[in-house]
Amino acid sequence: MFQLKRFDADIASATRKEWCHQAEKYPGEVMVSSYERLLDWVDCVVAGQENTTFAYALVREKQPDQACAILELSHARPASTEPWLKVLSIHIEPTLEVAANLGEIQKDLAKVVSNAVTESLGLTFNHYPSTKLKVYARTPLTIAFLEGVAYFIELNTDMNIEVTVHGNWLIIDKK
Repeated sequence: MFQLKRFDADIASATRKEWCHQAEKYPGEVMVSSYERLLDWVDCVVAGQENTTFAYALVREKQPDQACAILELSHARPASTEPWLKVLSIHIEPTLEVAANLGEIQKDLAKVVSNAVTESLGLTFNHYPSTKLKVYARTPLTIAFLEGVAYFIELNTDMNIEVTVHGNWLIIDKK
């Protein structure tokens, strides 16, 4: 079970400690500096120094005080008749990015990403008044994966949604 929480100082601190520990376990396989920059950005958001995007933590039920994924969100066109919630990035914990672990982590990776999208839908339709969720994918492989996740959500939930792809954006509309 997963939950999406807006970052606070406690979650940011616990996440930094755990992610740096995980990254240090895999020297040469994980770019520690990229995680440090990401976590510095989270700290800036929590401190109120960044107000164009939001930092959300996807947390596991058994570890509710640290993120297994960090989502960078933007509420686009909030005053329009068709506002969007955009997921600009989904950053997963270092352990889930190590290729050597692929056999062990595939299911967990799929669960983390699919729950990140599902929980973002909850924010889209309930917390931020929006008519659609747009998820950015950097590569064709990522868009194909996210499209599969979205179709799975569409078929296996009672949410009345429609899934389309426009360029590198996976778009989930409320019908």
